[in-house]
Amino acid sequence: FGEGVNILFGDNAQGKTNVLEAVYLFSMGKANRARRDAELILHGEESARLALTFTDRDRTSLAEIELFKNQRKAITVNEVPVRRNSELVGRFRVVYFGPEYLGLVKEGPKQRRRNTDILISQLRPRYFSALSDLKKIVESKNALLKMERPNTAMLEIINEKLASISSELIAYRSAYLEKTGALAREIQREISGG
Repeated sequence: FGEGVNILFGDNAQGKTNVLEAVYLFSMGKANRARRDAELILHGEESARLALTFTDRDRTSLAEIELFKNQRKAITVNEVPVRRNSELVGRFRVVYFGPEYLGLVKEGPKQRRRNTDILISQLRPRYFSALSDLKKIVESKNALLKMERPNTAMLEIINEKLASISSELIAYRSAYLEKTGALAREIQREISGG
């Protein structure tokens, strides 16, 4: 790839989507379309290796990902192991838009919220961690509520954590939407001629 616009073209089944999937993998630590890492490995092979050299703020970095059929992937950035996806998110930022993203306009808020979460996570790694914490807290609360006699003291503690993390996420989302809204208004003004 070079600076500016890069165009991938070719016949069907030549790997254009695979390249985009690989780029996304370096951004979020997981595939955009595949449900499991093993789906990204060539049929009949036990592993796959990807490498990406990228420059951010005048610093060149090398990211490498090894995928395995039957074990966890191995990620390194500049030869330093990355243990969790949250340590990778935000180093190599990507905005991905494919045919499946038409749902951002056509469908309900779930896909828009997911897309916003991905974009903010790349800009603010703490946001990604907070999302992960929120998921764990909601799972704990649901498990507690399924009990015959839920511990009300524990439920109160969980609700406090839930409120705290939710307010943090709302603050991040609000700031992000305010900034993108200002940019969108300016673009709309240009497109419409005022």
